[in-house]
Amino acid sequence: MQKHADVLEVRFAIFSKAKKWIVCMELAAAMLDLAPDRPTAWINSAQTLHEMEQTEDAWNALYAVRHKFPKVPAIPYNLACYAAKLGRLDDSQKWLRKAFALGGKKFKRMALVESDLKPLWPKIKQL
Repeated sequence: MQKHADVLEVRFAIFSKAKKWIVCMELAAAMLDLAPDRPTAWINSAQTLHEMEQTEDAWNALYAVRHKFPKVPAIPYNLACYAAKLGRLDDSQKWLRKAFALGGKKFKRMALVESDLKPLWPKIKQL
C-alpha cells in the first residue's frame, strides 16, 4: 500500500510541511518511478531540489518535462519561482504569464505572497 502513488503523494505532503527534505526526495523519486505520467511527481521532485538549495537542478528537471504537461499551471508557476530565485526575472515574468493564463487569479494571488517572486511583486499585478 505504501507504494501506491496516492499514498506517496500524501506522505510527501506531510513530510514537506515538516521540511524533511531527504525523506521528500526519497518519496519524490518513488513517485517518479511509480507514476511518471503524474505531473505532481515531477513538481514534487523539483520542489524538493529547490528546497534543498539546488534550484538550478529543480529548474532543469521541471523544464525538461514542461511539454509533457502543457495544461498544468503549477509547472510554469514553479518555473517562474525558480527563474526568479536564479535572477532570471525576464524568464520568470514569461512563466508567470503562462501560469496565470492557465490557472487564473488563484495563481496571481499565490504569486503576490510567494517569497521567491518578491522581486517581481510590483510587476505582478500588471501581468
